[in-house]
Amino acid sequence: MDKKIYQIHNLTYDPVVRRLSSNDGKNAFLTPKEACVLTILLEAKDQCINKEVLFCGCWGETIVTEQSLTNIISKLRKILKSVCGDLITISTVIKEGYILEILPETKIEDVSDENLVKEQCCKPATHTMSTDKKRYIICSIFFASFLMIISIYTYYARKSPFFLDKQEYNITKNINKSRFYLQSMTKKRNASDPLFDALAATIPTDCNLDLFVRIYQSIDAPEKEGMSIFLVNSDNQYANFYLSDYKMEEKFVSLKAYLTEGHGLCI
Repeated sequence: MDKKIYQIHNLTYDPVVRRLSSNDGKNAFLTPKEACVLTILLEAKDQCINKEVLFCGCWGETIVTEQSLTNIISKLRKILKSVCGDLITISTVIKEGYILEILPETKIEDVSDENLVKEQCCKPATHTMSTDKKRYIICSIFFASFLMIISIYTYYARKSPFFLDKQEYNITKNINKSRFYLQSMTKKRNASDPLFDALAATIPTDCNLDLFVRIYQSIDAPEKEGMSIFLVNSDNQYANFYLSDYKMEEKFVSLKAYLTEGHGLCI
């Protein structure tokens, strides 16, 4: 990741010292993870960044829950709001990731008194709306907006997280009490791939898990394979596991330690 300084209108962001500052003296210092996520989003501003990219880029080969990223995004939104108002926003793209947007710089034009007076004089007369009619329109708009919000919430509340959509995975295999779902975006694989046995060896035989496995071009080096694994148990508790350089001889040592040392999912 380039260690450059970002200049955004009246803002300066220095990823080296992890400082966001404005010309009016407002400053905020970010944690390493916050700085990493913000830098990736800035580099791809106006484009949706997949959650997997953020996990691999900022957490590397560690096991984290999706809530960790959600917390970072929430904190970044608060920091950006306090330092620069609505100049920089981070929006959630359902089932995909996040997009950072920057408002265009506002240009202030000089307006002479003569033009201002002329504009006021030429402004057509408007009829005053009655108080009852105003109240009716406001209530109607509020009620329609309320119904829309409820409809949107109900729609998305029924949606499963994007990584739990089994239709996105083209290979399925059951081993012991666990189910494996694989989507390979690099080369063709089948149910006899040694990957399944390697993963099964990390899971206690009495552990009931769904494992959603994706293999893709590594973010660090396109010639390598990266991997993300979403693990979900019968209580809908889940965790994420990432590899930036997957090799066929991978033994998933850290994943095995996580699942066999009393960490939630297999209890």
